[in-house]
Amino acid sequence: MKKFVSMFLALVMCLTLTAPVYALEESNSSDSVDVLYIEGQYVQVDNNLSQEKRDELINLMKETNFIPEGIVCDIGQTHGWYDEEKDDKAASYVISPDKFWCTIVSTKLDMPGYDAFKLSAIGQWKNSPTDPIFVFDDVMAMCWSGNLSLYNNSARTFYKTSDGVSHELTNQAVCSKVTPSAGIAYTVPTRVLSNLTYYYLWYIQIDAYIRTPDTVGTANAVAQYAHKYIGGDVIVNFLSNLPDLSFSGAAIDNLSEPGYCELVY
Repeated sequence: MKKFVSMFLALVMCLTLTAPVYALEESNSSDSVDVLYIEGQYVQVDNNLSQEKRDELINLMKETNFIPEGIVCDIGQTHGWYDEEKDDKAASYVISPDKFWCTIVSTKLDMPGYDAFKLSAIGQWKNSPTDPIFVFDDVMAMCWSGNLSLYNNSARTFYKTSDGVSHELTNQAVCSKVTPSAGIAYTVPTRVLSNLTYYYLWYIQIDAYIRTPDTVGTANAVAQYAHKYIGGDVIVNFLSNLPDLSFSGAAIDNLSEPGYCELVY
């Protein structure tokens, strides 16, 4: 009988050790990193990330297909856009804040000998632009300070049909500008015709992988989206060693509010 009880207890212990654990909120995995369980994904975040920013991350992952790579250090999210020439910001939105969100996320990557980060900028239409006449290429851009070197970049684009069904369409975004130690920009069509079906831009995500040899410091990054209703080029300008960008050209009609985030290394 004692042998049976011992075997039973051993079996229970084995099952307990091998069963997966699902964290509904978060659990501490180290002194500096928390683990969140969001939309079926375990996500590492810096334990100094505020609850407000954690909520922004959770909301972003619920609303899009965004999945962080590495440890989330910071997130900046803004809603809508405005006419910078108007003094009254509350009354100056060209597109209301419930129609467009701009987000930038910084994550720390594990790369021996380097402080490496991934910056992800997401320009998300809450209501896709479906105007059948004025359809042009918009621009998503981001830049960073600190002279961190760019070693890879990419983009993903997601569209919706008129009935709201989402699709990822490849090879739509085109890298229009790269400054290796400052920033990147991509152009993206707001409407695509494929197989007799129109697809309207839902969101674009551009990613920059940047790094610097192991050191101690801080840097900042900014993302912004330019939307236009008329033809012509949108020119993106990155200011040297500053997290600042500007757009110029007759084609510009609207700029999103910029989103900012911080890099600590």
